[in-house]
Amino acid sequence: MSENVKRLRGLLALLGSAVENGASAVERVHVATAQKPFQILEKTPVAEPAALVDKAHGAVVAGVYESIRAVTKTVVKTLDLVLESVDESATQTAGEGAAAVTAAGDALKNGHNG
Repeated sequence: MSENVKRLRGLLALLGSAVENGASAVERVHVATAQKPFQILEKTPVAEPAALVDKAHGAVVAGVYESIRAVTKTVVKTLDLVLESVDESATQTAGEGAAAVTAAGDALKNGHNG
């Protein structure tokens, strides 16, 4: 594997981790902030419907942030496979190019010797 591809894969892993951890941090803040009005509503006559809204809100929030993390993982894995494929293709092409140069050199030597 080429050094550039290793670096790109490392950068990709770092970015993926940053997005996943960032989404989790934002989710924690989101949930904590959203709980404040629901805690106030618990002490009012609308406590029962507010509790239902709180549950629905929690489910939606969890789903959205989990989707962000899942999409990030999928994109990172896909790009990692692309980088691996490109690197393998470049290595194979470079090997074929080197073989062609060697063959051309051999042909020139044989042409001059014969």
